[in-house]
Amino acid sequence: MKKSNIAFNAAYFLRLDSADIQYRQPLKNPVKNYFTVYSSLLKTPGQNSAAKGLSTRAYNFKDTTSIADSLKTHPDCSDRYVHTRNRTTLNAKYTPIPASIREKATKMLIWNMYYNMSLTPCLYRILLEKDRAIQTSGTILW
Repeated sequence: MKKSNIAFNAAYFLRLDSADIQYRQPLKNPVKNYFTVYSSLLKTPGQNSAAKGLSTRAYNFKDTTSIADSLKTHPDCSDRYVHTRNRTTLNAKYTPIPASIREKATKMLIWNMYYNMSLTPCLYRILLEKDRAIQTSGTILW
């Protein structure tokens, strides 16, 4: 890495261990508020008692935070951090990712979630993007 002149930060190994932290961010509004723009009302669980489909299924959600993260590498990310933190480039200047590339990558990520039928994380990421867009520019890009 030193010969390549690419800045290195050992803390990136810790980010691999927390890749799912994206899905623990709270939304800025209740979910139903995101759909009022579309004149669509979401019913609360109590209102769906006679409904057929997802709302009447008995779900058993479990806490999965103790399950080993699929992005972990060998050795464990925290061990890699400890062994490489002395190689972190001091006063490094990192190149920011241009907004247009970040936006395209986010759209590709969301599209892939949708295409793979990972609909709950897909919707969640869309709602997070709506929050981000409103917070930064006051307009919604989606």
